[in-house]
Order: sequence, then C-alpha cells, then structure tokens
Amino acid sequence: MDQANDEWPARKSAMLVVPARQGWVIYQKLDSLANSDRCDGNNPCATCASIGHDCTYGSEANSRSKNDLILESVLRVEKTLHELRSAIPAGVQLANSPQTNRTNSFSGSSPDLNLRRQSHAIQTPTSQDQRENVNNFENAVLDSMHTSTTESILQWPHFDVFPLLRHDGDSIFYLEQARPPLAVASNPMYPYVDAEDITSMLEAFERNINFWYPSMSQEQLGNLRATLQTGMPSEDTVHSCLCLLTLALGCASQAAEDLRFTAEPDAAEKDRRLRKRKLGDIYFQLALKKLHVAHLQVDSESTHLYFASLVRPLQAWEYLSATATRCMLLLSYPPNTHDDEAEERIRRIFWSCYILESDYMAELSACPPSGIARVESSIPLPSTYHTHPSEIVEEESSLYFLACISMRRLLNRVHQLLYAKDTGAAFDHTRFPRIVAELQRQLDDWREVLPASFSFSIDTEEAATAAGGFLRQRYLTCKGVIYRPYLMWMLSSSYAETRVPPIPDAMQNCKLCLDACLLHALDLRGFPQTVLIDTMSGAMLIILAASHVPALKEFIGSRATLVGNHLEKLFRNWREVSFGGDSPSVDRINGLVKESPITTRIHEKIQAAKAKASRDFRSDVVTVPVEEMMEAILAASVNDDIYDAEGNPSVKALEAKMVELTGMEAALWAVSGTQGNQICLRTHLTQPPHSVLCDYRAHIQCWESGALPVISQATVTTVHPTNGIHLTLEDVKANMIADGNIHFPPTRVVSLESTLSGTVLPLAEARAIADYVRSFPASEGSRPVAMHLDAARVIDSVVAEGVSLKDYAACFDSMSICLAKGIGAPMGSVIVGSKRFIERCKYYRKMLGGGTRQPGMMAAAALSAFEYTVPQFPAIHALAKRAGSQLEDTGYRLALPAQSNMVVLDLAGMDIPGAAFVQYCADAAVTVFPNGRLVFHHQTSEEAVADLVNALKRLLQAKKDGKALNNEAVQGGCL
Repeated sequence: MDQANDEWPARKSAMLVVPARQGWVIYQKLDSLANSDRCDGNNPCATCASIGHDCTYGSEANSRSKNDLILESVLRVEKTLHELRSAIPAGVQLANSPQTNRTNSFSGSSPDLNLRRQSHAIQTPTSQDQRENVNNFENAVLDSMHTSTTESILQWPHFDVFPLLRHDGDSIFYLEQARPPLAVASNPMYPYVDAEDITSMLEAFERNINFWYPSMSQEQLGNLRATLQTGMPSEDTVHSCLCLLTLALGCASQAAEDLRFTAEPDAAEKDRRLRKRKLGDIYFQLALKKLHVAHLQVDSESTHLYFASLVRPLQAWEYLSATATRCMLLLSYPPNTHDDEAEERIRRIFWSCYILESDYMAELSACPPSGIARVESSIPLPSTYHTHPSEIVEEESSLYFLACISMRRLLNRVHQLLYAKDTGAAFDHTRFPRIVAELQRQLDDWREVLPASFSFSIDTEEAATAAGGFLRQRYLTCKGVIYRPYLMWMLSSSYAETRVPPIPDAMQNCKLCLDACLLHALDLRGFPQTVLIDTMSGAMLIILAASHVPALKEFIGSRATLVGNHLEKLFRNWREVSFGGDSPSVDRINGLVKESPITTRIHEKIQAAKAKASRDFRSDVVTVPVEEMMEAILAASVNDDIYDAEGNPSVKALEAKMVELTGMEAALWAVSGTQGNQICLRTHLTQPPHSVLCDYRAHIQCWESGALPVISQATVTTVHPTNGIHLTLEDVKANMIADGNIHFPPTRVVSLESTLSGTVLPLAEARAIADYVRSFPASEGSRPVAMHLDAARVIDSVVAEGVSLKDYAACFDSMSICLAKGIGAPMGSVIVGSKRFIERCKYYRKMLGGGTRQPGMMAAAALSAFEYTVPQFPAIHALAKRAGSQLEDTGYRLALPAQSNMVVLDLAGMDIPGAAFVQYCADAAVTVFPNGRLVFHHQTSEEAVADLVNALKRLLQAKKDGKALNNEAVQGGCL
C-alpha cells in the first residue's frame, strides 16, 4: 500500500461478520483487544510491521456475507474519495491544509493504536485551527455554506423570469424563527390507556422508529413496558421522560404508518390517524414538562432524549446539537464500568444524530454544525445490539441503518467535493467530470450490495418494502446531485455570450440528472421516515430551469407535467393525517410546487379541457382525465399484457377490483364497450342457428355497426317494451324462441341493458327475467339460454336504485362494464363472468384485436376514476333531475323519466327540429346532439346547466312566437 493510502483510516475494517442460527450478525472488534497480537486492519498491520514480516491479513479465504459486501463497498468508496484529493488544485489544498506538525485526533490514521486508547479524549473542532478539517476526507463533512440547497438553486438567473417563485425572499430560518412557540398545556392530563393500548404503542415504536434508528435495546423496552404497566411514576426522571417519549413516538408512527399506500384516506381512516396523532401530542407534552432532567445527568439514557420534529427544524437543530455534543463527550472518555450495551447505544445515537443533522444541513443554509461530522471517522459503525425480538428483523434493521449511514456519508462527500463554498468543483468543467464519474461508480457500488429486501428498480414501480422505497429516494437524490454540475454547465452555456468548450457526454449526463430529479419527485411516497425539508423542491426547480433550454427540454417530456400535482397531493395527505398545517417551511415548499410553471402548465391544460367538457351534453364519454388519473397513468405498469407471463399488474389490479365489486369469479380487460359486448356474445353463441333477444334500442343492435350477425352469425330479436321504458318479464316471455321450430333460430342469449337512455332496469325485474330464462327449456345437447348485461352504465343503475352491484350481477352470466361512460376513464371495458367463461373470452378477445401491449396506463386511470368519479354519482343524478324539472316547468315534455344522469326531451312530439335544438344550444356555447338526449357527468358545470336551460327557453319561446326554426337535416347519435 502506498503512502497516500496509509493515511486512510483503518477503523471501518474493524467489523467482523459471523454466522448465527439465523442470518448473519455484525460484531465490532473491541478496542480493548488493540494491545493483543491481533491484526489491527492496517497493511502491514502493527504486529507484522514490528517483526518485519509481510502482512497476509485479508488474503486468507473466508465466507463472504452481504454484510461483508456492504462494508467492503463502503471502504472502497472511502479509499477512492481519499484519492480524489489529487483532483483539488494544489493552491486550494495549501491554503486550507493544516500545519504539518499538527495531528487530527479524528483521522484514525495514527499507526499507534495503543497511544490512541491511552489518550482516548476527543479534540473538539472548535479547539482546532478552523482550516484543519476542510479537506479531511476521513470525515464525511457537509459544509454549512454549500451551494446545493433549494434556496441556492432559486437564486440562479434562470428564475429571474419567475418572480412569483421568489415572492417573499425570506429564508426558511426567518420563517421558522417567526412562528409561535410550540404550545404546551400547563397541566396536561395523563390519558387512560389499558395494557393492550400500551403494547400496541410500544410495538409500533419497535416496528417503525426503532427500525429506522435502532438505538433502543430489548432490555430497555422491557423496562419501559414494566414501568408503564405498573403506572407512570410521578417523579421527574430520565426514565419516566423516556417512557413518555417512546409512547409519543409510537403514536406518531401509527398516525403516519403505511401512508405510501394511502392515496386519499377516507373519513374513518383520517379520524383514526388524527386520534393517534392527538394522543401522541399529549404524551409529547407530558415529556416536554420533564425534559429538563436530560440536563441533570450525563449517560446513555439521558442522551436518548433528543428532539427531531421534522416540522420544527430550529428546535430540532438545538436538541440535536445538544445530543451530538453529549455523544462526543461520552465517547471521549472510556467507561469506568464494563457496559457494552450502553457504549453501543451511544454510538447508535451518535450515528442517528449524524444522519438527521446532515439531512437538515442539506436544505437549511448556514446552519452551524455541531462538530459531529468532523469526528465520525473515529466512531465505530453499529455493532451487535439486541433491538428486536426477531433475529431476522434485527438484522434487517441493522443493515438498513448501515445503508443509511453509508449513503449519508456519501451524500455529504458529494456535497463537499462539488458544492463546498470555496473549493467545490461543480463550477470548474476541467475538474468535475472525473469526480462525477467516480462518485457515480461509488453510488452504484452502494446499490449493488444492498440486501434483497431493500432492492429497488430505477423507475416508478412501487418498491417491495418501505425501506427499499426510501433508500431509492436517497439513491435518486444522490444521483441528481452528482450529475447536477453537467446541467449547471449546460444552463450556463445557454446564457453565455462566448462559446463554452464542450465536455464529453455532457448531454447524456444532463439527461441522467434530469431523470434522477423526475424519478425522485414521482417516486416520493408517504414514507414516514422521510424528511419534509426534502430535496424534492430543488429537484423540481432544476426540471423547471431545464425545461426552458431547447436542447434539454426533450429529455423531460410529459413526465414533468405530472410532478407538481403528485407532490401537491402528497403534501395535502401528509398534512391531513400526519403533522397538520402550521409549518412555514413546508408551506414554502408547497408554494413552490403550486406556483411552478410546470404545475400550472398541466393544470391549465387540464382545466381548459375540463371547461370544454363541462358544457358538453352529448355523452358522458366527453370527460377528460383529471390530475389524479394522469398521475395514475404515469405510475402504471408498462408490462406487456400478452407476452409477460405475469401479465400487467395494473390490469390485474383493475380486474381484481371488478371481481370484488361484482362478486363474479373472473374478469378480463377489453379495449371498448363494443368489443366487450361482442366478445361475450361470441363466447355464448357457439353454433348457429341462434338468436339474441334485446331491446329495440339496445347498443348491441343500434350502435355496434352490425357486429352481432357478422361476428357471431346470429339474428336479433328486437322487442319494444310494453311499458315504454324497459323490458319486463312479460316482454321476454312473449318473444323467447324455443328449440323445435326449424323456421326460427332459437334464443340462446337474452341481452339486457341498464341504464338505457338513462332509465333503470329495476333489480326485481332483472331477477324475475333471470329466473325465467334460466328455467327456459332447451333441447337435448343445447346449452342453456345465457343472460348478458350490456353494463355500460350499470354503476349509474345501482346508484340510482340504491342496490348492490353484486346483487345485480348475480342475475347475469356475463357483463361488459364500460369504463369510459360515467366512470370517466379514457377508454376500456371489463368483462366479468365465470372463470371458464373468461378463459374462453380470451380467445375471442385476441381474434377481435384486443391483445393490447401496455394497457396498464388505461387500467390505472380506470382504477383512479373509480375512486374519484363514482362517489360523485348521486350529485350528478340530482343535477340531471333538477335540470329535467326546470325544463318541464318551462313547457318541455320528457320522452322518458329522468332516473339517473340523462334527460331525454320529446322533441319529435313537440315538433321541434333537431337542427334548431343544436343551434340554440350552440349560441349559448353548449354542445348537444339533435335527438334531444342530454347527458350529465362529473365535469358538467352548474353554469352550463343554467345556460342550457335558458337557451332551451328561448327556443321554446321562438316556436311559440311562430319564428322560423332551422329544419336542416342533421346527424347525431347516442352512445
């Protein structure tokens, strides 16, 4: 090993991995063994050097676990980062290097470990020359004045054209400083909880908080549980304060748990989370009343009482700094009693503070560091510590903690190498390409050694675990920051008056930066362990800046238009179920998201389309996707639904949803309602001669281009309902064709439709028809007559009648449910039926061109539409009925009763030409068909309804006045 590498700290290699009964357990070499003849990890080690032998430590064969790989990667990253010192100009190094006769007690580079153990005292950074640790790569230090915060990005000249983004100009520090202090009740009451509640809160703490920051041992938790079950002591002690804080964190984690799968929590879910939050607030207030005891003793237990409320960053900073100082104090002196657990606890709290402090410093400018980062290289990494009852969970927690530490150290060094105020290489195109390449290699090394349970893909697919999802966010943040110098160079060259020398692969690396920023924003979920002062807003600003450079705009594409809405929705949900709305720094980030032109651009586009649809009464298929659907489309699976063995997960989710709603055995995605109907009918109709009985107005008869006789070789028996509204049992009985008469094709399918022209086929009538049809005699060898429902608007039907969709579906052998009508998805239908029936349907779907490749986007939009649109159906029906009543009061006659979302006017009976009807509505900027059918949907506006009614009043008045009405022949249909 060369001289430069000899300076590299060896303490990280003091970790051993040994097999246990389950998995692998991490053990740290004890410093007390430094005096023995064991290898100290240096090359050559101290023992071999003293006797003049070649050192063979590390060359012997041993089994390698995933912990070995992670550790080896960390060491390789640190070694290479150390070598990057050569990339910093000599002048900069000399100006900032320590005096040659000084020694950094944190570097870990001293070959005499015995002397280090004898001294063991930590030399605090404030007692050193301020120049000492600037370029000390042994410690992953984050410069408090680095230039990569969101506020720094916002000062780029590219945002001069967006003055609203800088509207107040106040730093987050001043916003937070001006907010009122945290309210604490003078005499908060202890809530009544039973043993089951206490167990639930402690388990939540163990499952969440103690997984992310595993610093509390099972012995500690057992002591806390025993204290809480026997009654909280009245004395103000560290132990009682720790009990209350543990309960508070348990409740808080329950309030924020599983948020990544909660798109729009319902009222009951919000109430449950709010109760947990309020209970946690009570425990936190009780703990704050006792928190002064933390300053009255100095030990590992009192050090546990640190404060890190993410929406109180200034208070968190103060408590974290105090905790970090105490950790350094306790680690400076060897314990006078042998307590491995207490020593390990202090080290884990140290690393927790290191992560949290660095997270704040990454986004809060000019925060004075506690000094914890300048000593981290001298503190051992987490060792064996019994934090969970399960060995597997304990190992997962330790590995996750180690992954977070190593990533935070890498992030700090990225910031320091590229964005440190005076020495950062990001602004020097002769220096940063090599540094960026090396940092990316190290980032990839970090990802490669992650355990399988934390693995993730670089896309918008959900990670298998919340921990994996959060680590992906860290990875994407780091990648975006690593490649940002290329983007800064490109943006600068776009503004430069003189030609800037080219950099190899600059455009490709700009794309990598933008991809990382986009994915970071789009993959963000309700991870409860995330920080709200996050780099998401910075990533969005970078995307915005790049969108105004033509050469970069193509790399962004349409994905950028979904970022703002996704983040805005995410913040809204967080605020509702987690932390409330009193954080000015979070408001600032949310404001940047809302006011960003990226957000407003897609919002304006959707609003313009919605405005047009709001005045269109031709059909409910005219609606446009809303922001929630666009977001769902982006997050959808792009698997091939035919070639991929597992199919498309988004389609599978939609099909499962329809099975759940209808109670049928299986479901199948189809491209359209027409295709869905024809697939079902062709599957039922196996051998001519055969016929289908349906209403004379049925979609399968009138609006599917004669598909039924062409595809299924079937004739159609059309029936006029005797009641003028819907088919009845008597209508079906009178028109069914039995086997035996060779002059007529026997009825093999009865196809009903509900709603039909807005009228509802009652559930009772459907049951009566189903019972009769299923008992209808068939000749020997013939299949029973099947019941099919064209269920294009069946959701309207069951909502209007107030019945269950499962009860309605039980009347039929097959249903084709349209997703575009009423529900408002862009396209598609779902067929439901028995498993055997659906398997046969797949063949005919393929024959009819339904074997789509990536239908997941449309399926995801449909799932989103169910959540967004269906709850609005009662209001839509009420609006239609109200409009129908107003038109009747005006003098119009209805051809059919207004039972759901349609009003059908009897224009022919009133001798009103369809052309005049269309013309008068068009004069009011309202779009209609000439047949008098008016369809209301979730984007129909009250204003448009009022204008429609007034326009039709004018039309009726013109007819009464004898004015000539437009009587041109016009085309217009119903869908």
